[in-house]
Amino acid sequence: MSKLKTILVSVVLIFAVSTSALANGLSLNSVGARALGMGGAFVGLANDATALYWNPAGLAGQQSSVLVFASDIIPMATYKMDLAGIDAKVNANHYISPNAFFNYNMGKLALGLGVFVPAGLGADWNATDFGYPEGFEFSSKIAVINIAPGVAYQVTDQFSVGVALNVYYAMFDMFQPAVVPGAGVFQFEESSTGIGFGATLGLKYDINEMFSLGATFRTKTSVTMDGTAKNPAFGA
Repeated sequence: MSKLKTILVSVVLIFAVSTSALANGLSLNSVGARALGMGGAFVGLANDATALYWNPAGLAGQQSSVLVFASDIIPMATYKMDLAGIDAKVNANHYISPNAFFNYNMGKLALGLGVFVPAGLGADWNATDFGYPEGFEFSSKIAVINIAPGVAYQVTDQFSVGVALNVYYAMFDMFQPAVVPGAGVFQFEESSTGIGFGATLGLKYDINEMFSLGATFRTKTSVTMDGTAKNPAFGA
């Protein structure tokens, strides 16, 4: 590659990977088919096992149930830069997020457990579309798994309260070619994981069979990532 093209591709590479990493933080904020069909307006209804995510108070008064489903995200993106001769299209990979929710009714008391993916995605480009030789990988992937035990109590026939503990396990992987002027192109790779803790508090009031009100508060959670990076260009 010419010096100008090398510089341009390097700039584009940084931009594209950064953009992909941000886009990979996609929030799958319509957990559950019913909530998805309602556009996420499910806090006030919260009448299936996914109430553990939307409003834990909704677990009270339900029948015991098990709910298992999956979301399949297929990203579509293009990047074109005539000056650098780049016309790239992301590979249509499948990023499947499995989810499972359990609700056990004990009368006025209800216990729940959820293992689900509230956020995650990936991007996989062909490195050759950016002018790099065959054999280099140019991709990123991020996912957050939430393990959430919860409990709800039906204070009256109309009013319920609930709380869920959120244990977040995050994963991030990134691969990209690294250009070192005068030395060549090297494969950079990075992998990290982290754990964070939080909680969701919920209130629900059933006005009648057709109308209900709900409110939730989700604590801020910080996930500290730790991992390794390998960059042969620097011998590490």
